[in-house]
Amino acid sequence: SVIGATDEDIFEDYCLSECMRKGSAAVDAMQNREKKPGRLDRTAFAGAPKDAMIATLAFLRNEYGSVCPGYLDFIGFDSEWRSRFQRYFNSPANVNAFPLSKM
Repeated sequence: SVIGATDEDIFEDYCLSECMRKGSAAVDAMQNREKKPGRLDRTAFAGAPKDAMIATLAFLRNEYGSVCPGYLDFIGFDSEWRSRFQRYFNSPANVNAFPLSKM
């Protein structure tokens, strides 16, 4: 990863969203809405299962050779941008910016 996280760290961190959304009043309301034919079912995008991230990383590696630098270069997030991101993410003011994250 750009910041040195392992795949397992990424998977675990990603599915924290799934854990946090359970019991959310907003999510419950969305899931209880009447589904209308021809309309997007937003509940299909509401979760964050671990398998989704596993499949996403596998797809990116298969399609672009790697996530970093392969896919990131493809979308224009080149080595200069990655370096800037790493400097920002690792700066003392931002080290604990994501307390729930292991990353």
